[in-house]
Amino acid sequence: PCVVAMACCFVCSLVATQLIMRVLCGPTMDYKFAGLVTTCHFFSVWVVCWVYWAVLMKEPRRCLPTSIGWRRYAQSVVPIALSTPISVVFNNKAMVFVGAGVVAIIGTLAPIATAVLSRAFGRKLSWLSWVGVCVAFSGGIVISWSEISDVGTLGGNQAAVTTGLALAFAAVFGRSAKIVLADNMVNPDAYVDGSEHEVAVPPLQMFALQFPLAVALSLAYAVATEDVEQAWERLTPEIGGVILLSMCTATALNLLGVQVLKEFGATAQQIIGKLNTICIAAISVAFLGEHLPWLVL
Repeated sequence: PCVVAMACCFVCSLVATQLIMRVLCGPTMDYKFAGLVTTCHFFSVWVVCWVYWAVLMKEPRRCLPTSIGWRRYAQSVVPIALSTPISVVFNNKAMVFVGAGVVAIIGTLAPIATAVLSRAFGRKLSWLSWVGVCVAFSGGIVISWSEISDVGTLGGNQAAVTTGLALAFAAVFGRSAKIVLADNMVNPDAYVDGSEHEVAVPPLQMFALQFPLAVALSLAYAVATEDVEQAWERLTPEIGGVILLSMCTATALNLLGVQVLKEFGATAQQIIGKLNTICIAAISVAFLGEHLPWLVL
């Protein structure tokens, strides 16, 4: 029951975070600085992990690369840190160009990429799982073609829609790479058939190691692509409150997500996460004024 409740809370936090970002970056508040907001999300997760290890557990050494060795840090943690900004920043940016509902539906391709990468890294999947992969891939292609062909539905021009879709797809593959590498760190025995493997790293230690670099990379991206001065000028108490709320939901999302990953594995975690698609699409259409083509539905 505890694991099921955790998985449900994971889905709820995912829905909440994406909808808050849509409201913040969309026409409602028009605060189009997704990169800077994402940096705040990463920073909040990093702070929570440091407090956990340094204050609660009295093991600050766990937050240092030397705790797992520089070789493993370079091979596993650095690639995860590199793919994290890609998956989150690009996903948030995609919602600036297309709706949260469309981004969520494109995100259903994540289990496909995750399954392929997991198999490449050594995890075995049943033939039925591969059938599901093929079906989902076909659906993703149909959705993408529908969105490019029916530009008017999204209320924008073709260049904006194409950019949004490209960012959404980049986010999918960045997310898949991140989740498979993370799964390999917290569940290394699942990627080898009884042979010797690296020692499993606790989920919060992995976060404490990866998020400093992720914060630096996302901040560099935000500074390079967004106007920091304008972002500060546009900041109001209302927007600040929404950003703070998004930091809370994003932190919960990351902490719950890595626990679900440890319990279920990479592909199953992504499939559970995709339960948010129906919720986001329904809320986006009902309350955020989005219109999804019948082919997408």
